[in-house]
Amino acid sequence: MVFTCRSGLQETLENIYVEQVVTHILSGKAVNRAIRGHVLVDTALHSLLAENTFGFPLPLEGSPTDSTDEEHNDQRSSQSDS
Repeated sequence: MVFTCRSGLQETLENIYVEQVVTHILSGKAVNRAIRGHVLVDTALHSLLAENTFGFPLPLEGSPTDSTDEEHNDQRSSQSDS
């Protein structure tokens, strides 16, 4: 648990699991949940990294992908105008 101290991992996992389960995950007792939780966190971090690196917006939950592409094109054209 020393490596995860003040990293925000515990707080992030608590958005997915209850606090007691997170304690078991970080202590190594709930291996399946730990793998799933770490994969979810890894995917979220890589998505944010890709968004910031390449400058494309992530699709919002519940929004159709076509409108996201149109909004991105509108944002890109307004940025090139400025």
